[in-house]
Amino acid sequence: MKPRLTLLLLLLLLLAVACGPSGGSGDPTAELAPDEATATAPVAAPPTADETIEAYPAPTQLPTPTAFPDDYPMPPTPTPAPTFDPYPGPDDDDGTVVPESPGGEATAAAPTGGLPPGLVYEADDATWLVRADGAPTGLAPRTGLEVSPDGSRAAYLEGDDIFILNLETDEATNITGDSDRPHTVVTWWPARPDTLLALSRDPGDIGPNLGRLTLLAADGATYEVLGETASNAMPAGSHDGTRIAYDEGGQPFIYDVDAGAREPFDPAAFTLPEGVTVTRAASPAWSPDDSAIAWMMGIEREGEPEGEEIALGIFDLQAGTAQIIHPYVTLGRGGWLIAPTWSPDGAWVVFPVETGDADRGMWVTAADGSSEQLLGGDTFSPVFWLPDSSAVLVSIPQQATMDLAQYTAPAWEETLLGLTHTRLPGWVEQ
Repeated sequence: MKPRLTLLLLLLLLLAVACGPSGGSGDPTAELAPDEATATAPVAAPPTADETIEAYPAPTQLPTPTAFPDDYPMPPTPTPAPTFDPYPGPDDDDGTVVPESPGGEATAAAPTGGLPPGLVYEADDATWLVRADGAPTGLAPRTGLEVSPDGSRAAYLEGDDIFILNLETDEATNITGDSDRPHTVVTWWPARPDTLLALSRDPGDIGPNLGRLTLLAADGATYEVLGETASNAMPAGSHDGTRIAYDEGGQPFIYDVDAGAREPFDPAAFTLPEGVTVTRAASPAWSPDDSAIAWMMGIEREGEPEGEEIALGIFDLQAGTAQIIHPYVTLGRGGWLIAPTWSPDGAWVVFPVETGDADRGMWVTAADGSSEQLLGGDTFSPVFWLPDSSAVLVSIPQQATMDLAQYTAPAWEETLLGLTHTRLPGWVEQ
């Protein structure tokens, strides 16, 4: 029995050594490798009543910038864009001498390249005239005017009526208030300085037309509706003051003012190129000596699959011949084309070409059809020739406004005159 008791006591002694301070009652991680030990983050003690918690530390202080040296090349101060004030009030003090009424000598800086005397243009909600010295002068603080050839008056539309504005006194007079007719367009007849050509509508004149040919005095004393049906485009008075070329529904007519009668203008009575039929004609223009008329026409040509084309037609009233110039298929648009414009010497004609390709723009042709050339520009704006026929002025679209280009004959070199404008409403004899 004693050996067994001795063995049991030995086992109890070994067990007591294993469970001592270096065993189960010590640090359970003491025997683990450092990378296998579980780290426990220390818990901060709550602040006392006298302590403050800084939730957002103050930003780091930026360094003080170094001042520019006295000789550092600073950029220049931008110059403000000049304002275009055609008619400043009496208290304005901008250094510009202008009148308080539109009939005086208000002036604006001339664009680069100079401007031809006599030109009337619209810019900055005002109407301007280029004087004989080349400087612009204010005519009226408004737009939409048709200035008389002598520059003393202007006709304009307001509502359904035609008004005459005295450009010296700024007084306006309604000359159609008693007509009970709406008016769509008006222009002066230079051969009759106190006469206006207009188009006015009957109650039944609906659709794509401008109304009936109407002849009236600038003082409102006379008013006559001459057209029997509505026109598609502006009429044109002859330079001798006796006849009016116009259209009724696209069919051309000549009205004899002295005889008080109209006659159809028959293109077939002239020697047309073989296979050409004129289907309609409007927007007439008399040659300077009234010996010829140009029309913007619709034509059909045998063997051409496009159907109706647009062309310039020039009819010699004495020789009975006709030139059909630059037929083209037009791009769709509302209304008829503007009238062609003769040079003062009768040698050239400018006309619109409205296509969807590179040919679109204003073209110039010799009156005999021997040559033609694209100029460019806006096909809705009128053009003006210099009095000596040396050059023609054409508006060039520039986004919301236009520039003015001068094309010099006979090579038609282009010169941009730098005139920002919205419209050219006339020419005043200087």
